[in-house]
Amino acid sequence: KKGYRVVRAVDKNNAVVTLQDEPKGPIITVNGKVKTSKKTGTTVTLDLSPKGGPKDVAATLNGDQLVFPDGNAWTKFTGIDGIYSDPNHPAGYRVVRSTGSKLSITLQDE
Repeated sequence: KKGYRVVRAVDKNNAVVTLQDEPKGPIITVNGKVKTSKKTGTTVTLDLSPKGGPKDVAATLNGDQLVFPDGNAWTKFTGIDGIYSDPNHPAGYRVVRSTGSKLSITLQDE
């Protein structure tokens, strides 16, 4: 698939996910609640209703994947792909994605 998911912790209890299913499709932002416990590990409960999904779906962090109850899993990329901080824009972030021979950088200055 050619879509992407950017999962970013806002603080220790909250996350924001920016996602796009198709290259020319809408970019959607959803909020999440992060919980960590010794018994269950880390879970992120997402409100996917802006995307047409459930309001409270809990995904479990399992290594480099967020695993959903339906078996869907979002795998974290390795290599250059990722979220970077920029000291010139401390409240913002940079998303770097590589697709084949192309590299895209999304700038977010909050």
